[in-house]
Amino acid sequence: MKFIKVNYSEPVDNFFFGNNYKYEDEDLRYFEDLTLLDQTWNNDEIDMMDNKENISCNQNTPTYHNERLIKEDIPSPDPEDFSLNSLNQRENSEQLVNRFLDSDYPELSPKMQELMKMHDFMKIFIHKITRVPDAVLYNEEEINQGFSIDESVFRKRECIDQVLMKRSYNAFKVLTSYSILNTVTENAKFIGKELLKIFHPKSEGNFNHFKPLWNHLIKITHGEIALLLTSDDEYKEPPIYQMLRYIHEPAITSSLISTIFLFDAEPDLQVELFTKLQEMEFIETLLTMLDMKDFPVIVQATSEFLIQMIEEGSKTKNSSILFAPIQLDPSCLSVIIKHISENKSPVHQQACIQLLLAFLEKYIYYNCDATTSDNVSINTMTSSSSSTLELLKSSLMDYLKYSIDDLCMGLTDAKSIDHVEEDEEDKFYDDYQDFFEEDDDDEEDEEGENDEEEDEDPNKMIVNNHTPIHNHECIHSNTHKHINSSYRRSGCDIYNTNKKLNYKKLKCRLTVNKIGLLKIIIITLQEFKREEYDLLENIPWSLLVNWFFQNPSNNIYHNFLNLL
Repeated sequence: MKFIKVNYSEPVDNFFFGNNYKYEDEDLRYFEDLTLLDQTWNNDEIDMMDNKENISCNQNTPTYHNERLIKEDIPSPDPEDFSLNSLNQRENSEQLVNRFLDSDYPELSPKMQELMKMHDFMKIFIHKITRVPDAVLYNEEEINQGFSIDESVFRKRECIDQVLMKRSYNAFKVLTSYSILNTVTENAKFIGKELLKIFHPKSEGNFNHFKPLWNHLIKITHGEIALLLTSDDEYKEPPIYQMLRYIHEPAITSSLISTIFLFDAEPDLQVELFTKLQEMEFIETLLTMLDMKDFPVIVQATSEFLIQMIEEGSKTKNSSILFAPIQLDPSCLSVIIKHISENKSPVHQQACIQLLLAFLEKYIYYNCDATTSDNVSINTMTSSSSSTLELLKSSLMDYLKYSIDDLCMGLTDAKSIDHVEEDEEDKFYDDYQDFFEEDDDDEEDEEGENDEEEDEDPNKMIVNNHTPIHNHECIHSNTHKHINSSYRRSGCDIYNTNKKLNYKKLKCRLTVNKIGLLKIIIITLQEFKREEYDLLENIPWSLLVNWFFQNPSNNIYHNFLNLL
C-alpha cells in the first residue's frame, strides 16, 4: 500500500467545496497537513509496472499481478481511526462545518463525502442538531440520567438564534440526502446513538429536526435502529424512557409511534421489539404516567399516545405481545377507574374516559387472510371481523363489570364521604332537605286557603264541573310553583338515592365527558349475563331520568336511553 504526504497551500475551503466556493475573507486561510491514501495512478507508474512484468520471469516474487491486486484493493480509511485530536483540527473542522452549513443550499463535494465517513467528523454534523454541551458531546459527562419527569421537560429550548437554527436544519437535510445514503446506512447505529443525546436535559436541540432524521434511520435500516431504544448496555435506563419525558411534544409522539410499530420490518424483528418493550414494562410505565397530578399536560399527552398505540396495534400483527400485561391483569387499569370515579380533576377524568373508550371501540378490523391494505376498514364493535386486540377487549369487559359502580360515580360531579363521621357539609344537606319539606307544607296551606277564596269568587270558571280556574296568568303562576317544588323535591330524592353509592351530589350537568362515560357504561351493560343483573342496582337511575328532562334536544342522549 502506497501513501503520499500532501501539503496544501490553498485554503481548506477550496479543497472541500471545490473551485466554485468563494471565501469571504481572503486573508484568513487554513492550511492542513494531511496524510491520505494515494488512490490515483499516473502513466509513469503504469509503464514502470509494464517493464517489471517483462523481467518478472527471472524473479521469484510476482509483480504485475500482485501490483494490480493491490491497486484494486486499496481500502477506505477506517472511520474509528480518524481523530480530530490527532490532527489538531477540531476547531478548524468545526469552523469548516459551520461555513458549509451557513450556505443557503449546501451540497457535499466528493472530498467532503469522504470526510463524512469519519465518526468524529460526522459527530460535528450531528452536534448541530442535538446542540448539547461539549462535555456531553465527547462523552465526558453521563448522557442518560435515568427516567424522571420534572419541570425541566417544559423548558423552552433556544430557538431565537437564526444562525444555529439554520445550521441544524441544513445538517439534518444533508444527513438525509441521497448523496451520502450509503455512508449513513453503514454508520446508522453510531448516528442513532449520537442523535439520542438530544434528550439530555441540557440540550437545546430542535425536536422537529430530530424527527425526520430518526425516521430516515428507521427507513434505511428497515427498523433495526428501533432496537437501540430498548438497549440498556450503555445507559442506566433504556433510551426510550428519555423520549417519554417529552411525550407532550408532537414530534416525539410521532417518532415513538413509527418506532414501536414498524411498517417495513421483518415479522421476527417486530416480535423482538414487542417482547423487549413488554419485558421492560413499557405499558405499565405509561399507565403510571396517567397518575401525575402535578403535570396535567403529561397526563393528556399520555392518554392520546396510548390511544394511538391502540389504533396502530389493532392493525399490527403480534401486537397482543405488547398489550399482554393489560390482557393478563386488567386491574392495572385501576388508575383509570380511580380518576373517573373521583372526578377531582376534569383533565384527568377526560383523559381516562377517552382512553378507556378507545380500549372498547377504537379498533381497525381486518380480514385475517388479507395481504394488502385494500381489505382494511374501520368498524366499531363488529363481531364478525377480527382484531389482534380482541382478547384484550374481552378481558377488559370482564373487569369493567365489577367496576360499574365506580364508573357511575363518575357520572356525578361528586366526592367521596365517610358516613361514620358527619361533617359540616352533611349537616348542610340535611338542613337543605328539611327546608324544602317545610316549604312544601307552607305551599299546601296556601293552596288550601286559595281554594276557600275561589269558592266565593263569582268570576271563576268551571272545568269538568269540579276544577276551578281563574285565568291564564293564574294557571301559569300555580303551575310554575308546582314545578319548582317538584324539581326541588326531585333534587333531594336524587341525593338520597346517590347516598347509597357513598357520595354526595354537588351538581348534575351533561357534558362531553359524561357522554363518553355513558357509552362506556352502556357497552359494559350489553355484556352482562342474567346472573349478573344484581350489579345494575348501583346505577343512579334517578340522575339519568333527570338528565333526560334537562336535555330534551340531545338526540345522542336519547339514543342512550333507548339502548338502556
